[in-house]
Amino acid sequence: MSDETRFTQEEVDQFRTALTGVEEVKTHIKDQKAAGEGVAEKQVELDKRVDDLLEAIDPTDIKEKIARIETKLSRKDSGDGGYEEKRADLSKQMKASGLAKWYTNNMKAVPEEVKALLVNDGSSAGFLVPDDYRTEIIEQLAVELDPIRQYARVIKTDRNSVTIPTKTAHAAGSWIGEGGTITADTTLAFGQVEIPTHKQAIAYDVSREMLEDSAFDIASILMQEFTQETESDAGIAFVSGSGSNQPEGFILNAGIVANYVASGTDASITSDWAWAQQLMVKIKQNYMQNAITTMNRTTYGLLLSNADGEARPYMLPDASKSLPLSLYGRPIVLSVTMPDVASDAEPIAYGDFRQGYCIVDKTGLQVQVDPFTQNMTDKIRYVAIRRVGGAVINDEAIAVVKCATS
Repeated sequence: MSDETRFTQEEVDQFRTALTGVEEVKTHIKDQKAAGEGVAEKQVELDKRVDDLLEAIDPTDIKEKIARIETKLSRKDSGDGGYEEKRADLSKQMKASGLAKWYTNNMKAVPEEVKALLVNDGSSAGFLVPDDYRTEIIEQLAVELDPIRQYARVIKTDRNSVTIPTKTAHAAGSWIGEGGTITADTTLAFGQVEIPTHKQAIAYDVSREMLEDSAFDIASILMQEFTQETESDAGIAFVSGSGSNQPEGFILNAGIVANYVASGTDASITSDWAWAQQLMVKIKQNYMQNAITTMNRTTYGLLLSNADGEARPYMLPDASKSLPLSLYGRPIVLSVTMPDVASDAEPIAYGDFRQGYCIVDKTGLQVQVDPFTQNMTDKIRYVAIRRVGGAVINDEAIAVVKCATS
C-alpha cells in the first residue's frame, strides 16, 4: 500500500492509546461501583477523561483514509495487482492498532466502510466454507434432498453466468457419383444457452449466551443447517424453478413440456401403463442409454400397486434389492422435489439429465458474522450467501408424464 492509504505509526499509537485509556476508565468505573465509593463525584471527571481520549482520534480523518483505501482496493484493473493481499494488510493494521475493537465497543454509529471491513474479514467475522467440506456436505445431502445434481451436468465458475454452446440443427450430407459436385451444407446451426447464477441468502440471529454457554458447536450446526437449506431450495428450483431470480426448473421448460406423454384421461396415472411404454421411446435413442426415471415416493407408491389384467404387478421386485427401482430396465431415482400426481402436473420425468440439464455453482457457501445489526439485543447475526444457477440445455434429452386437468 502507498503512504496515503497506510496507517502511520503515529495513528497506530493513537488507536492503541485511546483503546487502552478507555479500557482503564471502564475498569475504574467498575471498581468504584463495586466499592460504592464516590461514584457520582467521580462521574464528571471520568466522562471528561473519556472525551479527551476519544478526541485523540479524528473520526473524520479515519473515515477519509478508509475511503481512499477502499477506492484504491476497488481498482482491480489498475495494474497494481495484489487486491486480496492489500485488503488483508488493511485488516491486519486495523486489528493490530486496536481500531477494529475500538469501533466495535465504543462507537454507536459505525461508518459503513469499517462495518464492511469487519464483517467481511475472514479471521474476525466472515468466512468461506472450505471447498472440500462444502462439497462433501452437498454430495451427502444431494442423495437425501434431491438427486438431480448427481445426474445433471455440474459446472463451477467464478463468473456471474456461463454460456453453453448448443447445436440447433444437424448437418445434411449427400451421396454423389464419380465426378459429381459436392455442395456445401447450409443446415448445420449453432446456438447458445446462458445460465446466470442466482443468489440464495439465509439470516439467523443467535444470542451471545447461546454462543458462549452452549455445550454444542453452534457455528458448525448453523453452517450445516445453512448448507442443507440452500441445497434443498436449489433442488426445488432445479425441478420447478421459474427462472426469474432462481434457476429454471426442467418441468417448466417450454420445450420439455411440449414433449410430454399423457398419463391418461384424468388427473391420475392410469394402471394400463400405456404412458410408460410411450415414455420409454419419447426421447431420442442416443439419450436412452444413460436415461433415468425420476419421481417422488408417493408417485412411486402408486406405481407399485399397478397391475395388469392378470393381477401381475408391472414392477416386479429385484432379487438384489428390497424394492424394484427400475422401469423397463432404466433406473428409478426418487426425488423429494418432484410434484405429486395432480391435475395438470408433471409427476414423472425421464431422460439423460447430463445431456439435458446444467447446474452452475459460483464459489462456495459464504457465511458472514454480523455483530452490528442486532447489537442492541445482544445477538449475533449469521448470514449465509450462495450463488447457483440451472437451466435446460437440451430439451430433446428429457421428457415428462403430464396429468390431465380433470
